[in-house]
Amino acid sequence: DGIMFECSRKLCRRAKSIRTGSFFERSRMTLCECMLFLHLWSKDFSEKLILSDFEFSKVPVVDWSRFCRAFCVNHFERDVDVIGGPGRIVEIDETMVVKRKNNVGRMLAAGWLFGGIERREDGVFRCFVRMVYNRSAPHLTHLIGQHVAPGTHIIIDGWAAYSGLSSMGYQHSVVIHEENFVSPDDPSVHTQRIEATWCSLKRFIRSHGTNNGGFYLEYICEWLFRRKHPDVFEALLNEITMEYTFDQ
Repeated sequence: DGIMFECSRKLCRRAKSIRTGSFFERSRMTLCECMLFLHLWSKDFSEKLILSDFEFSKVPVVDWSRFCRAFCVNHFERDVDVIGGPGRIVEIDETMVVKRKNNVGRMLAAGWLFGGIERREDGVFRCFVRMVYNRSAPHLTHLIGQHVAPGTHIIIDGWAAYSGLSSMGYQHSVVIHEENFVSPDDPSVHTQRIEATWCSLKRFIRSHGTNNGGFYLEYICEWLFRRKHPDVFEALLNEITMEYTFDQ
């Protein structure tokens, strides 16, 4: 970029690029191109659209898209959000997804997305999503205890794995999907919000053209990151600054 850090001592004169130790160190794109890509990715421009409308090569676009998704994964691995609380309602549900076995061939294995969403009227998105291959009662109730605050009113379907929630300090209501999508006794007892969340997430994954289970986690975290942060660009820059510091 034409700018260097240089030692002023005559016996040293060592020089380093301003990119050294930064997120941009190994990229061959200019800093302006790097920031343009981060902005386009934050605005949910597809890789195909970026390639067709801007002067980027395919390999950097693919690589930088994965860099951005990696920050989303790091964000949710570091920040285990707890939703709900006394007086709050959380809808809990699971949905089936398909992943490739060992990322090779055409062998497919079923997996499940398990999660919950908090009902809110202030527009704040609070949700947790986990991919599970074990839907046993101990495992699912452990995840609920990890992500949902005690005292929450939980709305669930009739899956037997949820039968022990009362002993964990939760109130809960049940709607049997085989009979009704909304409880005939109480119209507020339903899981339509989490069902809509699954539909939105699956549309997002399909729109990015992936059936490869090896990338499901990345796309799930990207979708959650976009839903959680109103300003995706600012949130992404904050993640980069947390990962790359100049303390040394």
